[in-house]
Amino acid sequence: MEQNQYSQAKNRQKGLGDALRAELILLVFLLLFSALILFACRGGAESGANGTGSPARFAEGTVVLGTDIGGMTRREAEAALRKRAESGAEDYRCRLSFGEKKFVLTRDQLDIESDLSSVLGAALSGGAGEYAVRFFPAAGEKLDAAVKKLSEEVNTAAKPARLVQLGEGEEMLSSSGERFAVAGAEAGVTLDEAGTKRLLRAGETEIVLPVFSVSPSAAEPKLPVLIASFSTSFASRGLCGASRVSNIKKAAALLNGTSLAPGERLSCNAVLGERTEEAGWLRATAFANGGRDTEQQFGGGICQVSSTLYNCALLAGLQVPGRCSHSRKVSYVEGGLDAALSWPDADLVILNSGAETVYVFMWADESRMELFAEIWGGGLPAGCDSIRVESELAERLEPGEAEFISDPALSPGECVLVGGEAAGSRYRAFRIFYQNGVEIRREELAETVYPARAAIYAIGCEG
Repeated sequence: MEQNQYSQAKNRQKGLGDALRAELILLVFLLLFSALILFACRGGAESGANGTGSPARFAEGTVVLGTDIGGMTRREAEAALRKRAESGAEDYRCRLSFGEKKFVLTRDQLDIESDLSSVLGAALSGGAGEYAVRFFPAAGEKLDAAVKKLSEEVNTAAKPARLVQLGEGEEMLSSSGERFAVAGAEAGVTLDEAGTKRLLRAGETEIVLPVFSVSPSAAEPKLPVLIASFSTSFASRGLCGASRVSNIKKAAALLNGTSLAPGERLSCNAVLGERTEEAGWLRATAFANGGRDTEQQFGGGICQVSSTLYNCALLAGLQVPGRCSHSRKVSYVEGGLDAALSWPDADLVILNSGAETVYVFMWADESRMELFAEIWGGGLPAGCDSIRVESELAERLEPGEAEFISDPALSPGECVLVGGEAAGSRYRAFRIFYQNGVEIRREELAETVYPARAAIYAIGCEG
């Protein structure tokens, strides 16, 4: 019984061993078969069509990069074409355009590669003929940077409809009396960077750059309306001198077309600058010595410009945080409604306290000898439909007792009038707001005092 069991166990072990050996033999056979297949594939790539196992050769009359590689093996062809391929990469040049904009990309900006390997594979199986090789930028940082730079040159923002002024000076008025027109919106463009890269990588050498259109805003600006106008004359004697008129025209032209956004201020001194001969200003009559005398100053006469603009600003409902009066009343505006300019201290400052941009226009009409100011914008302040400005003489100021000064150049007892007396005055001015012809409020402006001047005599003194 025990011997029988031993024999059965021994037979089972022998059967397992035979099965294991069979599996090992099969595995070795499969490995050898795979190796033969791999060897056959590699050999086939270098074998001729006749299947002899010798390296394949290009058919006679096969031309790549201008070189006849007929009869060569692939390795021989690659060696023969290496320098030509390098030269082709060096000579790479791609011309790109968008409208009138022209660009060129070269090897200096890019890393260049070619499809020579795939072309040789196609030529090896395709037979005789001429095969073109493409050169194109390699993907990577250089290509990304080059396309990004193209974007900077090509991309343009969409422009919404916008206001345009119709011209210069008095000629800015259209036949209908308007100073503005609305220019149509313009679409923008954005370079299709991915599409540009695809075209470059495809080997294209003449490319019209692909772009996306960017739609502008559909909103249209509101056309400004005339809010206020004011004019003064320079026709009278003393105001019409050629140099004075030249200064008035120059100052008006510098202020003409100025725009003030909500909250923005206009400083006349900042716009006109220091009045010097180098800046093109001429000598003309201006007040001096506290208004007692006059003298020739560069820019003389421009106070008529600031005074005209001051009155126009008041009528437009604008705020005037900075204004200086003259030392004596002027003839071209009512008392208390003048605005003096003197560099750098005496200035006229206008503030746009409204919610919409306002525009200042000024010009001098020599044929009519008048200076004009207009202010355009969204309209008068809410709650009123018209504004008036009034001035009243509040008090006459007497000159007072004459003053005497010693003058050693005069003979003892001699008395000479140096400066005549002049009465002064105090004016009150008001800005009045109306709605449907009814006064709704009254605003008192700064009180203006023009000092009286006593007579001054020079007398000779005892030796």
